[in-house]
Amino acid sequence: MSVASCPRCTSTPTAAAGPYRRAAGAERGPVRTALRREQHRVGIEIDRCPTCGGAFLDAGELEAVERGGKAARRQPGAEAALEMFQRSHQLAKRPDDAVEVNEEPPLDCPRCGETMFEREWSTTLVMVDVCLDCRGVWLDAGELESLERMYGA
Repeated sequence: MSVASCPRCTSTPTAAAGPYRRAAGAERGPVRTALRREQHRVGIEIDRCPTCGGAFLDAGELEAVERGGKAARRQPGAEAALEMFQRSHQLAKRPDDAVEVNEEPPLDCPRCGETMFEREWSTTLVMVDVCLDCRGVWLDAGELESLERMYGA
């Protein structure tokens, strides 16, 4: 299986000359940051980007995080409620807001390369990117931790 790469982070190789580098002018295109596997406390392995902190969870793994919190019978605290309130405030739009929105292009799935679609996860107000082909989920930095607090995981 190939190493998954971050759908957000790219870097362009420098033209520095050296024994193991390409000569100036012989640059290749942008290079994506490889995701690193890490063990999650609910017993799953997730892929995390060391650069931006985003995380990719395979099909069913985010549900396992949710179940882990419910099995521990922990209730989300005031911090999670405040975070949800702040998120709803950020997502709210007034009809008279005539601000031009610069939408980002959809992400490519780190696992299968298909286009991912943004959607709200459950009723959490956390927007995640979901692949309809392999059912993997991309969470930007802090979103997994936010969901863990909401689920009590």
